[in-house]
Amino acid sequence: MIVPVENIVETVDLTADDVLLPMMECIVNSVISLQQSDKPAEEKSIQVKIIRGESPKQVNLDNVKTIESIVITDNGIGFNGKNYKSFETPFSKINKEFGCKGIGRFTVLAAFENLKARSNYFENDEWHYREFEFNSSDELKPIDFKVSDKKEFKTTVKLSNCFNEIIKEKSALSLIQISEKIMEHCLIYYLNESLPSIVIYDEENNEVEYINDLFEKVSKEKERTFDVKKKPFKKSFK
Repeated sequence: MIVPVENIVETVDLTADDVLLPMMECIVNSVISLQQSDKPAEEKSIQVKIIRGESPKQVNLDNVKTIESIVITDNGIGFNGKNYKSFETPFSKINKEFGCKGIGRFTVLAAFENLKARSNYFENDEWHYREFEFNSSDELKPIDFKVSDKKEFKTTVKLSNCFNEIIKEKSALSLIQISEKIMEHCLIYYLNESLPSIVIYDEENNEVEYINDLFEKVSKEKERTFDVKKKPFKKSFK
């Protein structure tokens, strides 16, 4: 049975509340890739770059533009054979143990015209480079696959050209608003202490937010001191 990607994408009904869902799906994929990595926790990182487009039809007071494209980069295990097979298989169960349902990439195409991935990874005692595109018309399109001369884990996924008018109009969010949504979405990873370093950068306004620092700030603000038998204790309410 063959199910065209376009048919699956048409079943994805994004609402205004899902404005950042495609980005979140990719960030979570990066988190999972890093969970599979044996890197020390302090070396695991995700970088998110926001590329702005035009102003929304309903201009906001802060004059924030809509999101045109998003670039997510991580140093996880990358699109090795197993993860690439999972990506090319709709509703794949390969990474089910990490909570993957195999449908996140179709959510991306419900909002963005194209997903392009570049991945440098280590497998079978060799470094490899894989590059491919994913869109509704060409579906999964391999671009390059070769032995790599770069000895580093690096995967970059770019979501290009937001075309969904509902999503585009609601994407005129400030960097701090986007950061707070990432915090909310990734709370479970923070609570179980498996959250990698996440940095988000707004190319238009040259602004940077460190998600981990925001978590620590919120945690500190909620810290309370109380006495037990006249002895002071501190409790951080995450």
